[in-house]
Amino acid sequence: MACHCGIGDFLDVIPQLGLGEWADFYNVAEQPQQVNLRRPFYPLRPGNARQIHLLKSLGMQEIDNLRRRCELPHAGRRAAAPLFWTMGAQQVGKAAICGWRDMLGPALREPLPGITIWPFSGQLVELLQPGQTVIAETYPAEFYQHLGVKFDRRQGVHLGTLGGKRSQEARIGNSE
Repeated sequence: MACHCGIGDFLDVIPQLGLGEWADFYNVAEQPQQVNLRRPFYPLRPGNARQIHLLKSLGMQEIDNLRRRCELPHAGRRAAAPLFWTMGAQQVGKAAICGWRDMLGPALREPLPGITIWPFSGQLVELLQPGQTVIAETYPAEFYQHLGVKFDRRQGVHLGTLGGKRSQEARIGNSE
């Protein structure tokens, strides 16, 4: 999608999002007709919203065109919702808004020494150095898998198990 907007470098555009021609970027659209390349997040609230509305409004042919590599399905994990989708358990849109608006944007507008953004600033093994802060964004389910964190949606706390990701007991149990 970035190429449709003329974006060649993600890190160059992040500080501009929410400002000027990108002023509405973080404003989640209420209706499909409000969605466009400079206001891609949808829907604001549940209702008759469908992912096909997002796909058509952004001029994409396939839903995977709206997923980052870390959100694509692979063995052992289903796909995340498309990047700009803001509803449901698999949505990543609201987290992207917060991360980009509240962390990456300010970090890139007024760069501080020792802050890098993986994978854009280099190989992770090279970036992980004493005194260095590495910002990385990923789909949580992908992160959980690498750390061995497991949530079983089919079993709940009432059955004597830890339960799903929304269960405080399950989250605490996975932190031990």
